[in-house]
This record gives sequence, structure tokens and C-alpha cells, in this order.
Amino acid sequence: MGTWILFACLLGAAFAMP
Repeated sequence: MGTWILFACLLGAAFAMP
């Protein structure tokens, strides 16, 4: 489960930073 949270964080950061 922790891995999914980390993956979501990475995805959010990638989308937040163009």
C-alpha cells in the first residue's frame, strides 16, 4: 500500500511541475 501512495505522490509532482 505504501508503494501506491509513493507512486501517487510521484505522479502528482510530475503533473504539478511542467
